[in-house]
Amino acid sequence: MNIPAVVIGNGISALAALRALSRSGIPCRLVSSDRSLRTSRYARNRTYLTQNLSYEEIRAGLDSFPEPALFLLPCADELVRIALKLAQHQPTRFLHSLCQADVLELFLDKSLFAAELRKWNVAAPLTIEISVDTP
Repeated sequence: MNIPAVVIGNGISALAALRALSRSGIPCRLVSSDRSLRTSRYARNRTYLTQNLSYEEIRAGLDSFPEPALFLLPCADELVRIALKLAQHQPTRFLHSLCQADVLELFLDKSLFAAELRKWNVAAPLTIEISVDTP
């Protein structure tokens, strides 16, 4: 059984993922708020368009696909968080190759990542946390 990959995202990242997977013979679906992507030959008749890429709208898009299992391929940091949350609720329907949520946060939050590198004495570029109050 071929489990379709669901590309979740917008712009060139989502289009590149669609093209690469489709050209390799992997069936694809797309959940996106980028209306221009639906004109791609790789997305036609396999797209769920959303107003935005919120958890609720992505979930509705995934629920619109009839397949019993879908492989999630998020194309942005926040979409990875959403994909992990979806997979935690329905692990047999929403498959993925993503790391655990706590590991993901370590990599996405640059100040947490810098602190972890310092903790283990790993050489890394200087990381300075800035905010609107930083002179």
